[in-house]
Amino acid sequence: MEYPKINSIFKRDQKGNYIIDEFSQEEFLYLYEYPWEWDEKLDGTNIRCIWDGKNLEFKGRTDKAQIPPVLLNNMEEQITEDLLFDIFGDTPVCIYGEGIGEKVQKGGGKYGSPHICIFDILINDIWLKKYDVNNIAYDMGISSSMGIIDCKDMTLKDMFNNMYMGKLDHVKSHYGDFRPEGFVGIPKGNFLNRMGKRIMTKIKFKDFS
Repeated sequence: MEYPKINSIFKRDQKGNYIIDEFSQEEFLYLYEYPWEWDEKLDGTNIRCIWDGKNLEFKGRTDKAQIPPVLLNNMEEQITEDLLFDIFGDTPVCIYGEGIGEKVQKGGGKYGSPHICIFDILINDIWLKKYDVNNIAYDMGISSSMGIIDCKDMTLKDMFNNMYMGKLDHVKSHYGDFRPEGFVGIPKGNFLNRMGKRIMTKIKFKDFS
């Protein structure tokens, strides 16, 4: 399946500015003062590594999306069918990651050479816990998205207010001496809404500049 669309916390007006009294999802209202887990938001392209138990296929966010050749070559070298069989056996799995690095996205050179950074894994319609995602990525020899110490268990309300007041401007990317694009958050417990879709949000620094 394609990775779920991630909404901002609040709706936007016609100019793209936040309408801070209208949540983009009803669930955000109830989870506004609940602790969330926050990862660095990477500026790249969405990648799916689809393992059906026998065969491996690489796709972008949609089936029609084109994967930059330099990135595809790197993934084909690092992620093989033998590797996935060693880890997952014949269990189907979808590994989600962000393709980053030079020639992947404009300004992508700040992330180094082209590679994939794993941020989620879906097995039997179950989203793995972050701890397990990181362990599997480690076993694969692939980098994984990292949590932000300054934002540990920060509520949705505090995250928005701290971004608005510039209290997180000092945070640096795990990839170097530069500010990350923003943050992606999920409520602790990894909830689904009434439609069975995952509850997530994103927040970008550029929206507060």
